[in-house]
Amino acid sequence: MNAHSKQTTKPMAEILVHQIRPRMTDSPQGPIEGLSFKPLCFRDAHGRDVLFPNQGPAVKLKPKVLGSQACGSSLNILAPPPLEGDHIPEEVLDQLERLMNVIQRSVTHRPLGESIFNYLITVAGLSRQYSCDGWETWAIRSITSLVASPESPLLCTTSSETFVRLIQLAKIYNDGPLGVSVQKTWLFRLNARGVSPALAIIMADDYNLRPLLSRALYLHLLQVAPRISNSQRIDVGSPLNHQQNLRIFSGYHSLSGYWARLCKNPPEFPGIGGCKSHTRCLTAWKSAWSGETPEECDLSVDVMTRLQFVADRLGNSSIVGASMSDECRNSALAALVNLRKGLWENMHHYFDL
Repeated sequence: MNAHSKQTTKPMAEILVHQIRPRMTDSPQGPIEGLSFKPLCFRDAHGRDVLFPNQGPAVKLKPKVLGSQACGSSLNILAPPPLEGDHIPEEVLDQLERLMNVIQRSVTHRPLGESIFNYLITVAGLSRQYSCDGWETWAIRSITSLVASPESPLLCTTSSETFVRLIQLAKIYNDGPLGVSVQKTWLFRLNARGVSPALAIIMADDYNLRPLLSRALYLHLLQVAPRISNSQRIDVGSPLNHQQNLRIFSGYHSLSGYWARLCKNPPEFPGIGGCKSHTRCLTAWKSAWSGETPEECDLSVDVMTRLQFVADRLGNSSIVGASMSDECRNSALAALVNLRKGLWENMHHYFDL
């Protein structure tokens, strides 16, 4: 850092990057409000919104081996390289210096807050803008490390807006591993009901992230299914657009029908060579399945939870244990686990994606 950099009294609030601020727009299909996102921005040293540059110096994202200068070794965040360059305005150098101080304090004092992502995105944006490729590389490496860390605030406190910003960042850098890591963590938070699935649906739809989109649609469906079953509208006050709400209806009817068929037909399982009475085991399995899924079964769309409930019940059933060979019992339970896994992995089919 320039030793003669002029210190300013500009408040830290002026150098923070903005959160995504969704703006409400009218849907072309009717008076349904939908969300759209402005491009990834950060705030420069003059307090102006600046678009994150799409073009910049080539950034090598291969991870380094940690050295002794790591400022947060458990997070694999290294100390940044020296910042040099006569082409960099003094106020930008001041801003980067202040940001670095805040980042170092954040890493030193746990727990981490989601604002650390905003600081790092600002560093990356400024560095890209002024061709500070060393600091840009450092910022992107730090973000990637932080996303994957067990201490990441993404796991428990981060808002959906920060997930959106990180997806946008991964898109700008064409960084597939970072994008996948962010999506996996977002899904973890969605499954834990830590964030609303609405923003995930909109973002995944805009960026064609089908696995995230299908699973966010499923989790949103669980929230609105009671209204659908009571013939109530789900579009009033919804942030989703017309097409997205249609997909919710498609998922509701597809998954209801799927569960109705599954109630009558348990998943098949292959016979194992060690079982000498496979036909009897099949009969016992169907009987036990019928006991857990009665003929007039509730057509709930929460098929994932229902399958897990049935698997737990049958796995702990003394009747199943007594009436089936160990080989067939294990094979049947494995088929049930694979059925549930396959349903989750292919959820997009039920929402016409």
